Amino acid sequence: MNLQQLKYIIAINRFRNFAKAADSCNISQPTLSTMLQKLEDELDVRIFDRSNKQVTPTSAGKKIIIQAQKTLIEAEKITELVAEEKNQIGNSLSLSVGPSIAPYILPQFIKHYRKKHPEVSLSIQERKSEEMLNALQNGEIDAGISASDILNKGVLEIPLYTERFYVYLSEDCWRKLPVFKPENLEHENMWIMKEAQCLRNSAFSFCKARSKGQHIYEAAA
Repeated sequence: MNLQQLKYIIAINRFRNFAKAADSCNISQPTLSTMLQKLEDELDVRIFDRSNKQVTPTSAGKKIIIQAQKTLIEAEKITELVAEEKNQIGNSLSLSVGPSIAPYILPQFIKHYRKKHPEVSLSIQERKSEEMLNALQNGEIDAGISASDILNKGVLEIPLYTERFYVYLSEDCWRKLPVFKPENLEHENMWIMKEAQCLRNSAFSFCKARSKGQHIYEAAA
């Protein structure tokens, strides 16, 4: 058993397709199949069921894959420790950013990061919050930036910035208050984001409850 074989089974589990998994690992499909077979023979257990053109992990395979992900993450830390000792920056950074905030923070981030660390291969993908957390735990990405309050065990969260909520009222509205509180929304008709939008949760965190206001309109963006 070696780390390369563990990377292969993680790729197979991710794509559930041998051709795509082999391509992501930059090897041929026969090589991938052979390495998987060797690992299964060594462990004397079937990791994946390959029937009816479907690839699914077995009961034992699911446990092995989880342990493989943990092992690769811990192995990667050795490289990171050495780099830190030598005051070096890693040769790659894989980052995910939420689609709602990506257009506002990425242009400046890419500009400054590339200027400061030209030797680093930077890869950035847009992902929704739940997909991002899964990718972090699976070791597919190094870090993520998201406007979300979804926390998972084993994921370190560092607040980057906060934004104010603004309330827009007509000039003749009677509610000209110095401070607008959540309870002031009780009888208002609210426009809210659809479920796919991370800003939806941010709005509800201000309201403290999803029952505030009357949800008569949902916007996709």
